[in-house]
Amino acid sequence: MLTIPLIRKRIGIHTAKISLLAGIACLLAAQVAQAREEIIYPQLDGFVIDVTSPPFNADPTGQVDSSEAILAASLHARTWPRRVPMFVYFPNGTYRIEQPVVLETRTPGGQYIMMQGQSRDGVVLYVPDNTPAFQNASAPRPMISYFDGDWTNNGFLNTFENFTIEIGAGNPGAIGVRFQGNNVARMSNVIIRSLDPDGVGAVGLDLSSSISAPGVVENVIIEGFDLGIKMDNTITSVYSWVLRDIEIYGQRVAGIRAHRKPVTIHGLTSVNSVPVFQGVFRDGNVVIFHADLSTPDGVAVDGPAIVGRGDFFYLRNVVQTGYEYLFDDNGTRVEATNANGSFRTGPVYKVWEDSPEDFLYLDEVEFPVIPWTAPEEWLVLEPAGVSDHTEMLREAFNSGAETIFLKPGVFVVSETVRIGPSVKRIASNYAQIQLGFPLTSAPGPVFELGVSDHPAVIIEQVWGNWQQNISNYFIHNRSNADLYLRDIFLDFRGRVPQRSIHRQAVCFQCAQRTGRTAV
Repeated sequence: MLTIPLIRKRIGIHTAKISLLAGIACLLAAQVAQAREEIIYPQLDGFVIDVTSPPFNADPTGQVDSSEAILAASLHARTWPRRVPMFVYFPNGTYRIEQPVVLETRTPGGQYIMMQGQSRDGVVLYVPDNTPAFQNASAPRPMISYFDGDWTNNGFLNTFENFTIEIGAGNPGAIGVRFQGNNVARMSNVIIRSLDPDGVGAVGLDLSSSISAPGVVENVIIEGFDLGIKMDNTITSVYSWVLRDIEIYGQRVAGIRAHRKPVTIHGLTSVNSVPVFQGVFRDGNVVIFHADLSTPDGVAVDGPAIVGRGDFFYLRNVVQTGYEYLFDDNGTRVEATNANGSFRTGPVYKVWEDSPEDFLYLDEVEFPVIPWTAPEEWLVLEPAGVSDHTEMLREAFNSGAETIFLKPGVFVVSETVRIGPSVKRIASNYAQIQLGFPLTSAPGPVFELGVSDHPAVIIEQVWGNWQQNISNYFIHNRSNADLYLRDIFLDFRGRVPQRSIHRQAVCFQCAQRTGRTAV
């Protein structure tokens, strides 16, 4: 067992919530309490690649084109047979990009692309004014692309966090970011802006890669461009993006456009003189909660704030000012939501005759801010060189440390490991948890949370990988504490998460590839 201090500084806090939409049998995380962080990692082999370090040498002063350096660092981070996710880390600075940085083209492919900025406002990726590679508006190209290929549904664990994207003036063929991910994918704390005085640029955020999602886009601000967010599928997709706390300003054609793509939006602010949302095909399912849609400086705009073309829409607590009316439902004018603040198109399909006509109005559960302990107090576990990690984990979870960090790699657990009362956070960069004998032949949890010294415990960015077993589940909460799971990737045939028998268990952005979820 190895103890290494990890430096992870926090700056600023904003509050958010979880929204539960039981009517469609899902847990929708919306407005999770999350710290906006400045993150500084030490040099740990097999964990972080600094794009400014040799042999990549990206230039943080913005004087030299860093396109090739960023691509090289990303490819190195995903070199096989290494099956350990690694962050491509950007220290604060300004990075000049003159050519599209395409991170993946293989079909299928594109997993473990994890790009992390030190801070949102401190890391700026910018395209200079009038850059030749971004001039063709009829064939726009992305500054950063997670996937340019026919299709993929292998974008597991992809992340893009803490960046400001700036597209210089006179680049009509520029896309800010084309993001692709599946199952557990997240973009968070990002600003994408066109610096052109007329907002020139093709798309701010492109989520149109075929078979993209499920995933979360959260805390994103987009300024300018023809389209703020584009979700165009060539085929009907059942995979849904969840957008949380989105702000869009000054688009030229539409704020958000969706084509054959399900989407759930929670917390949307728009100031625009064009439609905020356009649904352009009948196959979409669109859910919008808590949206404030206005026009600039109270300007009156003829037409609706939201346009639907036969898609299923469900709106709740959506208000508009400055538009002629709220919603155009395939030619039917809808002035506002109904008396209880909701509106839907299409019929309600029921399993039981006495089921309600509307979705359930459940209480929103707030996802708390769980403070990080001082970096020198973290306990970091190294999995290499050990065949069975049960005792290592048991010792760490009962060592008195509040924060346990699992370095990427494989941890083998052969017996249920009880998490001790001092633990407040278990974090990782997607370390894999695999099962060993006799746990493989005994039904039950891999981890168990017992009596806790804290009102809430969080486990985040852990990968459960035991496809061979159908009898085990990830965790059993027997404690007095609320248990919160965030960015958990579970690749197995068991159950997740096991419901607390005393307190609640909340799962935000948790994916399970096969099997069922215990309730």
